[in-house]
Amino acid sequence: MIHKKLVSLLFLLLGLTLLYIGIREVYLISTYLDSIIPMTPDTETRLLIILGAAASISGFVGIIRDRTIEV
Repeated sequence: MIHKKLVSLLFLLLGLTLLYIGIREVYLISTYLDSIIPMTPDTETRLLIILGAAASISGFVGIIRDRTIEV
């Protein structure tokens, strides 16, 4: 049981790290561009944010869930 919680915790930490990196990328891009040029994050940055959110949500759900599914 403790190993499943550990995996969920790792997913949560990985997701939060990916979110941090993705948001930092967006911030760095926006600081270098003028206000005249519209800022659009590239595909890699979007992917970091989406995967980070998915991993964070799955890790959080895994931590708070009491029962486990046995396969």
